[in-house]
Amino acid sequence: MEKNKGRRILITGAGGFIGSALLKELSDLSPVAVYHNTKPSMGYHSLKSVDLRDEQALRVLMMELKPEIVYHFAALASPKRNEEDPQLARETHLKVTENLVNNLPEGSHIVFTSTDKVFDGSDPNPDENSKPHPKWLYGRLKVECENLIRSRVPRHHIVRLPIVHALGEEWVFKTGSAGGSFIDKGMADLRLGKKVEAFNNVERGYVRISRLVDLFKVMLEDEHYGLYHVSSPMMSYYERMKQLCTHCGIAWQDLLVPSLGTAIPMTQNLNTVKLSSTFKIVFD
Repeated sequence: MEKNKGRRILITGAGGFIGSALLKELSDLSPVAVYHNTKPSMGYHSLKSVDLRDEQALRVLMMELKPEIVYHFAALASPKRNEEDPQLARETHLKVTENLVNNLPEGSHIVFTSTDKVFDGSDPNPDENSKPHPKWLYGRLKVECENLIRSRVPRHHIVRLPIVHALGEEWVFKTGSAGGSFIDKGMADLRLGKKVEAFNNVERGYVRISRLVDLFKVMLEDEHYGLYHVSSPMMSYYERMKQLCTHCGIAWQDLLVPSLGTAIPMTQNLNTVKLSSTFKIVFD
């Protein structure tokens, strides 16, 4: 990390789950951390409250900072909230990304988080060349943002992510309303000896936040620009939580209860061959 000292780094959405995790890891490099509604819980010296929907405010920020790399995590993270308030969703995703792309200094590098919800489950193993088929507004807006970045910013890493989680640690729940997935809430309850139900008929991929942050650190200097799928092998929610309990030494046998659930789609995979061959990283 020493060789990155002095680099001008900007993190949008720094108060969210992914943004706050990366900020903790990169704090020695003094990135500028931008938040709007959710302030990072950690004490930090370079915090800025900016509504990125305001292009003039964003332009001032860009002129002041002149970032070399932008980790763009600002988003309306809940798919349900996107459906309930489509105007806010479009402003938060597309308007913010348009403003950012329009005002990036020439030659800047952007790392953008997208989602497996660009697919509808009909393709059993979609790779980066597969045509998106989003069923929900959240996925459609992420596709629009991807296309905008790919067409306008040559130096980009776009990473499509499934469920991102930690291991139910306390810090996860200090990042505001976007903090922690149902996996983290379940793990926290299991640590306390509470019973937790988990679907054993709904299958997804997963990404542990610590491993994702490691990838983002590699991307600080990586020049293999493009679109990447990031995911563990697909498994049910129940099997994932059982796997994590084993990893953490949590006795799950009398606490973790398999149950049946519904989701759209019921299964969603991501082909990660490109990621593993390029970065030699395998997510488990």
